[in-house]
Amino acid sequence: MAAPFKLYSVHQAVRIVNGEEYGIGLEDRGIFSVVTDSRKAVTGSLFVALDGERSDGHRHINQAVQNGAVCILADKNKAGLYRNVELTGKSAVIRVDNPLASLQKLAEEYVSRFPSLIRIGITGSSGKTTTKEILAAIFSLSDPTVFTQGNLNSEIGLPLSMFSIRPEHKYGIFEMGINFKGEMDILARIFRPEYTVITNIGTAHTGPLGGEEGIVREKSRIFSYFSNKSIGFLPEEDRHLEYLKSACKDRFVLFGENRVSAVTDVEDLGLDGWQMKCGGENVRFSLPGRHNLSNLYAAVAVAEYFAIDPVVIRRGIESVSALPGRSRIIRSGITIIEDSYNANEDSLAKALVYLSDLPWSGRKIAVLGSMKELGAASEKIHAGVGEMILHTGIDAVFFYGEEMGAAYTVLREKEPGFKSFHFTNYSKLENSLSEYVESGDIVLLKGSRSMKLEKLVNKLSNGEALKGYV
Repeated sequence: MAAPFKLYSVHQAVRIVNGEEYGIGLEDRGIFSVVTDSRKAVTGSLFVALDGERSDGHRHINQAVQNGAVCILADKNKAGLYRNVELTGKSAVIRVDNPLASLQKLAEEYVSRFPSLIRIGITGSSGKTTTKEILAAIFSLSDPTVFTQGNLNSEIGLPLSMFSIRPEHKYGIFEMGINFKGEMDILARIFRPEYTVITNIGTAHTGPLGGEEGIVREKSRIFSYFSNKSIGFLPEEDRHLEYLKSACKDRFVLFGENRVSAVTDVEDLGLDGWQMKCGGENVRFSLPGRHNLSNLYAAVAVAEYFAIDPVVIRRGIESVSALPGRSRIIRSGITIIEDSYNANEDSLAKALVYLSDLPWSGRKIAVLGSMKELGAASEKIHAGVGEMILHTGIDAVFFYGEEMGAAYTVLREKEPGFKSFHFTNYSKLENSLSEYVESGDIVLLKGSRSMKLEKLVNKLSNGEALKGYV
């Protein structure tokens, strides 16, 4: 069994963040992991006490110490919350002005130790995680590769992900997601991607980022540390393509149906994904929908650029499977398309088109949760969803959330006879949907993460209160 990898000594961490150390004789103790959840602290952890929306980490320092944390990164202005913590001579506290900024500084310094790591950053309004998973599946079969676990792609998640880099890694593939102005500058400074993938530019986080034009400007900050060998991989049909080309200093490779030579003879298998040839040989890609095919093109374009063996590309493609909440297909008496991890105007429209075009003998039902972080445009965008429904072959729609009331109102006004329902209470949504669906139906679940539509999966798939369920 390999020895634990030492990230820092306590003394090194103090120096990097320019902090004040409290804890005598611990300067040479090793830090082997970095966590922001006190429950995940173990022997040798650095616990970063962050003030979150639900809880202040400073109130959980004692738990982190009891779990074995060797070091605590804490706000020096909140000493009253941890003054009475018993350090037992085994833990040190580094007091700083801003624990989050210090976490980011630690991650930035850590990444700088690996100058030979080929750094690939992925951003976009949707498809980041799926593209990352496809890339990681391919590159990991070729060379030692480190990549984002889950979707740790924010100002907190990305720095935490950096600490998984090791000397043996050739490639680092990391998501970089943003939801406020200036966040990409922070992420780019930490990871400094040499190669970048922009999956698409849409309407995710429209409000905080200042509309779609604000989104493209902020996303383009991922090119901030480009050198004369850097490349941006850009979607060939994106409406902001010319801006993106300029932003990456015209150092780009386009991806899409007409650009990726390795992928040919693509056949749509509906819920079973796609059949295609890659390097002249048959391969099946299990994720359904054209949006996922675009993600595949992005990943293969990067693999082609790095001259990955076509055999390896095929094996990587075949190994990819859907993550919970992202185009996951659950088959039972009722078939479920669970795409509930996140939603914006563009991704919701693509999901509706996919459901509408899907050959299906039973009824097609959409459960659409509110889309968050749309700012002043929220009502207009949600009203547009009602318009979208009018042009689909969907049999019924269940709207959920206050914001989706605008969609329901438009749909009822323009097509009073359409089977549409609106709920702001989850229990009422669940009960009504359970009474409505029957064996042979297909149900799309799509909404922002905070709507928690994944809770419907168990209800729909285990046969509870399902009319006609076999």
